[in-house]
Amino acid sequence: MQQELDSRRLLESRFRYAISHNELVLHYQPQVDLSTGMLVSVEALVRWQSPDYGLLYPDEFISMAEEVGLICEIGQWVMLAACQQILSWQQAGMGWVRVAVNVSPLELGSDAIVDRVADALASYGIPPECLELEITETLSISDPEMALAIINQIKALGVVLAIDDFGVGYSNLGYLKRFPAERLKIDQSFVRGLSHSAHDKAIVATIIQLARSLSMQALAEGVETEQEAKILLELGAHLIQGYWVSRPVSSTDLEVMLRQACVLDPKQLQGAVNSPCVLVVDDQPLMLEVIQHILSTLSLQLYLADSAEAALPLLEQHQFAAIICDYQLPGEDGIGFLAKAKAIQPKALRILITASTDLAILRAAINIARVEHFLQKPVDPIQLLNLMTTLST
Repeated sequence: MQQELDSRRLLESRFRYAISHNELVLHYQPQVDLSTGMLVSVEALVRWQSPDYGLLYPDEFISMAEEVGLICEIGQWVMLAACQQILSWQQAGMGWVRVAVNVSPLELGSDAIVDRVADALASYGIPPECLELEITETLSISDPEMALAIINQIKALGVVLAIDDFGVGYSNLGYLKRFPAERLKIDQSFVRGLSHSAHDKAIVATIIQLARSLSMQALAEGVETEQEAKILLELGAHLIQGYWVSRPVSSTDLEVMLRQACVLDPKQLQGAVNSPCVLVVDDQPLMLEVIQHILSTLSLQLYLADSAEAALPLLEQHQFAAIICDYQLPGEDGIGFLAKAKAIQPKALRILITASTDLAILRAAINIARVEHFLQKPVDPIQLLNLMTTLST
C-alpha cells in the first residue's frame, strides 16, 4: 500500500515537472467530411512523452491531474499549443485548419476559462472559428445555469462548440436545445455496434436526425471499419473520425494528409452503400470462382468464405442482403450455419446449394434454417442471376 502511495506521489511530482518542461505533446486525429472526403478538422489529443515512463496516454494521467488541481493548467497548455499549430499550418500553406480540444467539466467551474480562450486566440492571432471546444453533455449536472452562462460567453468569442460523447450521459434535451453547439459527436460505443445491432443503428439514426433538426453537424467517432462508414453515410452523418480513417498522428505526419485533396473517395463509399452485400459459403474454390464469375455483371459486394467457422465473423461485420451456402461443408453443415445466420440477420435471403434430393434434408433446411431457395448442383447461372437481380435493382 505504501509502495503504491510512493509511486503515485512520484508520478504526480514528475507530471508537475513535465508541464513546465515541454514533455507534453499533441497528436491529431483527422475528422473527415463524408460528402467530399476532405480532411476538414482534427481533434488534438494530449500525450505525455516522459523520459522516465515513455509515451503515456490521457487515461494514465488526466484523472490524476483532475484530483491534484492541474487540469486547468493542462487545458491552457493544450489550447495554446493547438492555436500555435493552427498558425504554423496556415503559414506552411495548409490553410486555416480547425482544431478541436477537449474541455474538462472542472474547467467550466469558473468563468476564468473565458479569459484563457481569449488569450490563446490573441496570442497567435488565429480566427476564432478555427478553435473548437469539445464539451461533454454531463458537465452541467451540478449547476447547469452557471455552465450555460460560461458556455455562452465562450461562444461570444466566436469559437466553435461541440457536444462530446453524446448519448452516454443524461441527454437532457431541454439543456441541449439551449446549448449553442455546432457539432454533436456520437459516442463510439454506439458506432461500434452499427453493423450487428439494430438497437445501436436506431440510436445512431435518431441522434443524426436530432442533430440535423437542431442545425448541428453529426460527427461519429470511433469508426473502425469501412462497413461502419458506409452505414453512417447512409444514415446521413456529416463527419467521421476513427482508426478506419487514421489513428492520432504527429503534426508532421498529419501534414501529409492535409496536402491531399481527399483522404477517402465518397463516390466509392456511396457506391458501396448502394451495392447489396452477398455472402457465399462453399469449401470448393472452383465453386466460389464460378459463382463469383456468374455474379460479376451485377452491382453486388461479394464476400467469400470456405466454412461456417470462417463465415460467422462476417455476419457480425457486414449486413447481407443474401446468403448463398453449400450444404456440405467441413465442420458445421450448411443448414446449421444458415440457422445461425437467420438468428443474426433474419432479413437476409437464405439460399442453399445442394446436389441432394433427399426430402429429409430439404425439409430440415426449410423448417430449421428457413431456407427460401434451393440451387441444385451444378448451379444454373440463369436461376442464380434471377435470384440476385432482385437484390441489385
